[in-house]
Amino acid sequence: MPAFRSIRSQILALVFGTLVAMGLGVVTSVNLMADAQIEKALRQDLRNAKNVLASVISAEGEHLTQQVHLVAELPSIKSVVAKKDHAAIDAAVDDYRPKMGVSALIVIDGFGHVLGESGADLPLGLVAEFKGIQPWKNGQQHIGLALLKGKPYVTATTAIKGQSGKVLAYLTAANALEEELAQTISRSVGTELVFVRDDHVVASSMGGVNAVLMRPDEQNRVTVNGVAHLGMFDSFPQSEDLPGVGFIALKPVDQARAPYQRFVLLLTMSILVATLVSIVVAIIFARYLTTPLKGILDAARALRLGEWPQPFNSSRSDEFGLLERTFDEMSESLRESRQRLIEMVRLDPLTELANHRTFQEKLELECHRADETGARVSVMMIDIDRFGAYNRVHGREAGDRLLVEVARLLQQSLPQKALVSRYQSDVFGVVLPEVSAVNGCVLAKEVLDRVGTKSGTSLSIGVAEFGTDASRPELLILAAELATSRAKQLGRSRWVRFQASENGGDTPLELQQFLANGSYATIRALAEAVDAKDPYTNGHSHRVATYAAALAREIGSEEEFVELVFMTGTLHDVGKIGVPDSILKKATALDGDERAIMEQHPVFGEKIVSQVPTLAETVPGVRHHHERWDGRGYPDRLKGFTIPLMARILALADTWDAMTSDRPYRKGLQWDVARAEIEKGAGTQFDPTLVEPFLRSLPAQRPSESPGQAAA
Repeated sequence: MPAFRSIRSQILALVFGTLVAMGLGVVTSVNLMADAQIEKALRQDLRNAKNVLASVISAEGEHLTQQVHLVAELPSIKSVVAKKDHAAIDAAVDDYRPKMGVSALIVIDGFGHVLGESGADLPLGLVAEFKGIQPWKNGQQHIGLALLKGKPYVTATTAIKGQSGKVLAYLTAANALEEELAQTISRSVGTELVFVRDDHVVASSMGGVNAVLMRPDEQNRVTVNGVAHLGMFDSFPQSEDLPGVGFIALKPVDQARAPYQRFVLLLTMSILVATLVSIVVAIIFARYLTTPLKGILDAARALRLGEWPQPFNSSRSDEFGLLERTFDEMSESLRESRQRLIEMVRLDPLTELANHRTFQEKLELECHRADETGARVSVMMIDIDRFGAYNRVHGREAGDRLLVEVARLLQQSLPQKALVSRYQSDVFGVVLPEVSAVNGCVLAKEVLDRVGTKSGTSLSIGVAEFGTDASRPELLILAAELATSRAKQLGRSRWVRFQASENGGDTPLELQQFLANGSYATIRALAEAVDAKDPYTNGHSHRVATYAAALAREIGSEEEFVELVFMTGTLHDVGKIGVPDSILKKATALDGDERAIMEQHPVFGEKIVSQVPTLAETVPGVRHHHERWDGRGYPDRLKGFTIPLMARILALADTWDAMTSDRPYRKGLQWDVARAEIEKGAGTQFDPTLVEPFLRSLPAQRPSESPGQAAA
């Protein structure tokens, strides 16, 4: 029962996966909520620390203000400042700084230059580094934060005035924000503090982190002394002019998460227990659900093996009973329709004749039998003339009725052993076992007389025999199709037996070789055989290929395309093998009917080269080399750039060789005259963008050799 175990596994997997997903979702949600609460608490600690810092800075500033104001009023200070005696000023502030108990005492003039200092280690004359504190701008007292040598200080500044009340200089007292202050505030708010400037530690409530780079990641995590902490940054109070200066509130991650760990652990254990209980229930339910399906599975396996299972005849009233009764009905329905389905696969649904696939299989079978026993087999291709026009005039439904009627009459008119099929939309294929081509032509005449008359339509029929006309089934079909095309050329409503010449005898050796192996070499030999029929066109295909390749190379084509153009030029007139010799060798101009037949040679050529997979890329050139730029060419009346590039190249090369070669009814044109004719045809007969490159690619003058020599 591996299949049922699979179903049970799927049910268990579904239950287990759902529970695990739900459990993970709950645990994740709780963890996210815990993280949010931790962040909220840390943010509150940050606010508390900032409030304490603000109070400390304010109290310290007021204390410094009182002290600095008293010192600034001393006559000794005013005296040395008034004299601008830097040594005396340094000595005075050195004397008063320890008495005031401050970190630094500095005298600054109205332009911010240091006149004297103690504890700051600032050279005289240097612009003061008290970023954000410029008391000389308003002459008032100032309390705030400043940077001195990169460290934050609480500062108080007041003016030193002379007897007239004029401001002589400014006295600034500064106390650094040291670790002692960080530790005091840390104890007050219950979190560690680190004073930083541009991510570098200035002071800390923790030991061993001085001068350490302090930079929280995207999750506000930072490692201090190897311990992961959560950290948040805020600027110092009154430090708007000091970017990057502030403090970080830190709390160890384990300590922050400790209140929530127990809850998360209990929740996880509860989910695991619930999952185990649910799996047990799911196992029981899956077994209950799948066991009744065993009989249905066995029956389905029997159907798969082509056997018919015993009916269930179920009396159950639940869903399983309904399923068993439905399966019985389905089995019976399948039994009744199986034969119909088999027939439908092999029949055309409209005409109920054998379809294309059945035709191919039957032909292959009969050809194989003919090879082994020497029996004869022929093929008849029957094309309804102008069926497309009939559909356009009378409508598709009328066309379908005509197809059905022709199919019925064909079955009545042909021997019982014959397989009549709908080969294509308006083409019927007939396999004639034990029938020679001669007898096939007799049958074709009877079909024309009976089917054509009774259906009121015109038929073109081609007949070919296996062994005589072709040595492979697919080439036998091609031979019959070529014969059908010949019948259409000759005026339709007739039958034609496949033959490549009008001699009525054996097929030429070259065509027989092509039908035997379908290679490029044999098709090329076939094309050369066409040229050889007329001494005036001998070597034509080779010359066209040479001219065309030269043009392709002139316009910058890849060498691979140049070679393809040369190959296509060699084969471009291969379809003339299907044109009667009387037309091909006619010494005078062709009449209308003869020209119509001649204009079908590109179509014949396409059918021939399309039988060789390696020549598929030559088809556009073979079929369309007689199209014109203005749309008046043949066989498809393509226009402009809708004509494939290869065909536009061949059109120039083919026309040039035709104009410059001798014919029975005229001499070849002089090259200068032919050049003028090519230029004249630009934009009408030829692609105007190719005319100039083509003329450049030609030799300077007509080759001296004769057509026969050129061919050699």
